[in-house]
Parts: sequence; structure tokens; C-alpha cells
Amino acid sequence: MPDRTTAQVRGEIAAERAALVGEIEALRRDVATMLPYAIGTAFVLAVLTRSRTARTALKILWWLR
Repeated sequence: MPDRTTAQVRGEIAAERAALVGEIEALRRDVATMLPYAIGTAFVLAVLTRSRTARTALKILWWLR
């Protein structure tokens, strides 16, 4: 088992953190592109069914935007 220094371990952790931040940002961009469709679908369901659940879903999706 190779000996690693504290600086090497910290560097590896920093690299992993940077990779995770990049993946989270990409995921947020993907969700942001789909969110208008989800809001539109929830709105149509709320109007057509007059469902309280659908209206609540619409409020949550609107909040997420």
C-alpha cells in the first residue's frame, strides 16, 4: 500500500469535489430545460381535473423554477 501525504489526499478530495460540483451544475441545467414542460403539464392537469393535488404540484413546480 503506497504511502500518501496529507496534501495528496486533500488534492484528491478537492478534485472529487470539483467533479461533483460540475455534475450537479449539469443536472441543474438539465432540470431547468425540462421544468417548463413539467409546469405546463401540471397546469393542464390542474385545469382539466380541478384537482387540489394537481394545483399543489403546480405550486411546487413553480417554486422550483
